[in-house]
Amino acid sequence: MKTTSEIKWNADYDVLVLGFGGAGGSAARFAADNGAKVLLVDAAPYGHEGGNTRYSAQHVAMAHDKQKIQEYFDQLAAPYEYSKTTMNTYLEGLVNMPKYFKKYFGIDPFVWSRDFKPGDHLAHKTHLCEYPEFKSSETFDFTLVHNQDFDAGLWKQIRKEVMKRDKQINIWLKSRAMELIQNPHTNQIEGALIERNHKEYYIHAKNGVVVATGGFENNPAMQQDYLHVTQLTPLGTLYNCGDGIKMTQDVGARMWHMSNYESLGIVPGYVIAEDKNERGRQISHWQNAKSGSILVVADDGTRFMREDAKFRHGHIYEHGDYLMPHAYDNAWLVFDQKQYQKFVNEKDENKLRYTKLFDKIISAENVEELASKIDVSADNLQKTVDQFNSFAKQGQDLQFGRAASSMEEFSDGKLYAIKLAPAVLNTQGGPEHNEKAEVLDINNKPI
Repeated sequence: MKTTSEIKWNADYDVLVLGFGGAGGSAARFAADNGAKVLLVDAAPYGHEGGNTRYSAQHVAMAHDKQKIQEYFDQLAAPYEYSKTTMNTYLEGLVNMPKYFKKYFGIDPFVWSRDFKPGDHLAHKTHLCEYPEFKSSETFDFTLVHNQDFDAGLWKQIRKEVMKRDKQINIWLKSRAMELIQNPHTNQIEGALIERNHKEYYIHAKNGVVVATGGFENNPAMQQDYLHVTQLTPLGTLYNCGDGIKMTQDVGARMWHMSNYESLGIVPGYVIAEDKNERGRQISHWQNAKSGSILVVADDGTRFMREDAKFRHGHIYEHGDYLMPHAYDNAWLVFDQKQYQKFVNEKDENKLRYTKLFDKIISAENVEELASKIDVSADNLQKTVDQFNSFAKQGQDLQFGRAASSMEEFSDGKLYAIKLAPAVLNTQGGPEHNEKAEVLDINNKPI
């Protein structure tokens, strides 16, 4: 939106921050520390703000050696080109992360390689990075606010710092940023249009607008356009709808990394399917979901992945590269009576990893009936089970290389299935920026 003489500003701030997650909260905090009067806006209602930072593991990446982490990231990025200055700024942040925690949070951080205790999660790992085969990977590490994860600890710390500055930072929740307001002559961003309580407010920002609204994990249209998938199940916030992407495109921003996203799941890239507008349940290390007389099939009733594969935020090894598995709309875990009994035993021992499992399981007396219920080819499903049994019997998965120890032959009789859905942790794409976090236009110039 271009500014005109007809716009009547409803409020005037030094800095306007759109999005109250880890990035937005930090931006508001430091703007306040530099004397700014700040308005911090988030689309989520109270108790749901925080973006994906609220739901993440809070494993903050760090590194011990600048040169080594540069070597490691060069290999991660290859063969793509990237801005050396922007990468340098990012890596400076990694090597100084423990100092950041001490200086700006006032805490001695928990550093995995230094502070773990026997029995801690990840304590057994010799490398904390996801690609230990890369040169200099040993320098990679994690910083946490304490010896605990998946408890919103980092988000709570960021929120605490924001609330300390409540005299300088006003917070609007359940308030959606609709448009950036741009000077028609200079292209400078002068503010934004905010929808709040069914009313529109024009907010002026003297010194700048920070767009930290997250990705498009909850926007099926953008997922189809940019990721070529029908719809992904979010594991984080339900309020990342691509608003920042639309707003920045409207003012001429150049987009980058739009086809990249990350995931987790009970098998690579997939979680148990949930109802619409529900978060997916991230369950890792659930051995009974990928070991035994159990396999995964897709639309045509055939296997499409190595179910027990080690995956790196969803990416699995494929012909020398690490790629996201295809996001099929009709994917299922299929298993036999023996495997079903393993889940029953887990329930009886109060160890079941997914409490709604038995509410979602479909059963059938034979392959043909199951194929009809899950809408796949009965011939293909029968061939898939027969082939899997052959691999299990001979101790070698000739199709995907699944570990022989994880494969058991299917028994005759009843079969079961549970619907899976492709999942997303976060999308990676958005407006391109430089090392100063300035958004760039299509000519690679700061807006």
